[in-house]
Amino acid sequence: MFFSKLLSPLDTLTTAVQGCNSTLYTVTTLSEAARQCLSELRDLDSVIADALTVVADNGLETELPERRPRKVSRRLDSCAEKTEVILSPLDELKREMTEVVDKATVELNARFFGNVV
Repeated sequence: MFFSKLLSPLDTLTTAVQGCNSTLYTVTTLSEAARQCLSELRDLDSVIADALTVVADNGLETELPERRPRKVSRRLDSCAEKTEVILSPLDELKREMTEVVDKATVELNARFFGNVV
């Protein structure tokens, strides 16, 4: 569901750009719409709420599996302070989803809005 919301406006924009009848107005309008959709996806709480309603409607399990904690290194060298912060599965999912949205936003801005003064 998240990826369909993410990829749908980008797919529409890509199809319009590659079309033989595309105009500058169409491309700028669709790129602004894609930018708006990406900024709305930054609100991950609404995306997760939508996903939980779909899960509840289909009778699926909503518990995310816990990650196994890693043992802390007993070495006294430079790698000893590199302890991994263990996030909850939901926080880790939010972090990964935010990275995907940010990367898509940066690429969209670089391609269509890079030369705007």
